[in-house]
Amino acid sequence: MSTSSRSNVQISLYVHPDTRARARAAYLATQDTADGVRTFGALIERAVLAECERLEQLHNGGQPWPPHDDPLPWPKYHRTS
Repeated sequence: MSTSSRSNVQISLYVHPDTRARARAAYLATQDTADGVRTFGALIERAVLAECERLEQLHNGGQPWPPHDDPLPWPKYHRTS
């Protein structure tokens, strides 16, 4: 998926403080390397896309699911992983 063909959208989410600190450290440590990313948002997008691809492989024959832009349902329970 090319992110250059569309405008980016803002999302809000909550993560554990340790996860946030680890992601920020990874970004800062690699932003100037050949495989680093230019922005913190790009790091988050890369990680989300990798997880989407993993789930698609496991549960949808490797194919992307159709886009879903409706509001997400409120979680029925809280998962910590």
